[in-house]
Amino acid sequence: MHQMRTRWPDESQLVFLAFDLLHQDGVDLRSLSLTERNRDLTRLCRGSHIPFLKQVETFPDGEVLFDPCKKFGFEGVVSKRRTSGYSSGLSR
Repeated sequence: MHQMRTRWPDESQLVFLAFDLLHQDGVDLRSLSLTERNRDLTRLCRGSHIPFLKQVETFPDGEVLFDPCKKFGFEGVVSKRRTSGYSSGLSR
């Protein structure tokens, strides 16, 4: 985030992370399950020369992730139900 807030960011320090694919080629994918959207995101990234990091699909204890995420400077942890479509805004 520091690099994004500077007038001339060092592009070698920037990393783009995509956690979800909501639209592709003009098609709204939000009604598909997370599993289906991840499948499409994986296919899309597989053909690129950009380094690709696969996310963990299930994790038994999310609280165990907090300390490593803080260590790496991540802003937070994202969790979603694999069978759910995408819904905008806050949820329970």
